[in-house]
Amino acid sequence: MRFAAPVRWQPDPNLGLWERHLDGLQKIEQLLKSKGAGKTCWAISPNSGLDGKELEIGPALDGIGWEGAILSFIPGKLAYYGGEHETLLLSR
Repeated sequence: MRFAAPVRWQPDPNLGLWERHLDGLQKIEQLLKSKGAGKTCWAISPNSGLDGKELEIGPALDGIGWEGAILSFIPGKLAYYGGEHETLLLSR
């Protein structure tokens, strides 16, 4: 857990429901890119639509769903965990 930091879901509250969802995803994407993430990531997920695939950041974040996933951006250095009850930035 020393390499994990909670990621706050902070969309603009003045937006509609769908727009808040998109704004929240965009803010997480910007955070990841500020930490060195490229355009794609490797997904580890119980969702067969994501698991074992290289995906662009936006669709990967949007596809996580309630079952959770780990998105690896820089092997051994930068990843993101999104689950039903928490989201974490994993970095060394």
